Amino acid sequence: MASNTPRFHPQTPDSLEAELEHHATGLRSAHTSHVPGLLRTTDHAREIFRQVVPEFSRSDIEHRVSRRLQHQAP
Repeated sequence: MASNTPRFHPQTPDSLEAELEHHATGLRSAHTSHVPGLLRTTDHAREIFRQVVPEFSRSDIEHRVSRRLQHQAP
């Protein structure tokens, strides 16, 4: 594996990483760190989940949005 290849996690065994890469059908990445926490509205969080993980059901998304916003509350 090339040294500049991103790793799954520092403790992921190379054999598992190779197996995961072999079965992968695509690569997705989401970067939301540029949006300050106070600007992350319910609609914003819902849309991020919908786009990043389209296989989530509506109830899965609502559950995750609820949990996400609980962490954001003062």
